[in-house]
Amino acid sequence: MFQNKWFTILLFCLFLAFSCQPSLLKKSEPQKSNIDSVFFYQKKDAPDPFIDGLLNASDQTVILKKRLLPKSIPIKFKEIDGFRVQVFASVDSFNALSVLKKVKPIVKDSVYLIHKKNLFKVQVGDFPYRPQADSLREALKQKGFSGAWCVQTKIRLPVKADKASASTVSSGSKNKNVEIASDLLEYYQIQIFATSSKEKAQTIVDQLSLRFEYQCHFVEQNQLFKIMLGKFATREKAEEVLEQVKNLGFTDAWIVHKP
Repeated sequence: MFQNKWFTILLFCLFLAFSCQPSLLKKSEPQKSNIDSVFFYQKKDAPDPFIDGLLNASDQTVILKKRLLPKSIPIKFKEIDGFRVQVFASVDSFNALSVLKKVKPIVKDSVYLIHKKNLFKVQVGDFPYRPQADSLREALKQKGFSGAWCVQTKIRLPVKADKASASTVSSGSKNKNVEIASDLLEYYQIQIFATSSKEKAQTIVDQLSLRFEYQCHFVEQNQLFKIMLGKFATREKAEEVLEQVKNLGFTDAWIVHKP
């Protein structure tokens, strides 16, 4: 009996000796967090001046202001035959883009990159008349584009929505440039051109209608289509407009008297 008691005490001491050694204890591995948000580790909420102002000043009135931008009015274009200045043409699209970037800062006209028939073309401007394109071509040559040349192609011109027909403008109109007398028995007109092609005559009429505010039309006579511009009460006004017409390249235009 006495031996069993001492044996039990000895086992209890051995248990205490082993259980009190930290090196024998199994260490638990720290658990890894799956949280990857920077906001989780912040002690304070992310500041928001607007929301914080609402929460801290509930007795005050908050006025929200919104700036409304005016709605942009789309510009309508009309496609007609005309002229552009071409400064580059190649199968290399990268060189075409490089030329495009060089041309844009030095001109005020529209610059186009056109891909047609496996060629990348850089063209500038939308001109109804050849002399306008020639002027830009010379200016581009002086800027270093020595190979620039004029090409005849389809161009885009803006269409005026409020453009009034010259035949309906009275002598009391606010537009000082319009001097039309549709009810006169005697007047002056400018004959621009005569051609046997109705399509060409219509093209010239379209071009002049965009350039001038005077009535422009063509009449068929002896298998020719004659393009006529304006109805002027005085010859002085007709001569003034005739000078503008000749500057556009129609050097053979003349004044016709309608008694």
